[in-house]
Amino acid sequence: MTYAGKSYVSVRGRAEIVEDLGKKKELWSKANEKIMQTSYDDPNVILIKVNAEAAEYWETGNFTKKIAFFYKRMTGQSSKSTDINETVELNK
Repeated sequence: MTYAGKSYVSVRGRAEIVEDLGKKKELWSKANEKIMQTSYDDPNVILIKVNAEAAEYWETGNFTKKIAFFYKRMTGQSSKSTDINETVELNK
């Protein structure tokens, strides 16, 4: 599962399909209906539950940090101080 905006986030974990019409109705909104052009009770609409194991982010909004990060990587220096990327292991 990912999110991209000014930064990029990726979540890794185990996914499972949730077959619960009541939960679909609870989570459904008018925005979902407009975007998907269907309703929560459509059999093609499914819920996916992700049990997160780890998350990683990349800070993409700062051009200077990106240049510093790639320069340090190319020259063999530690790129940790640029704070452009971080991985977090989550409790299981």
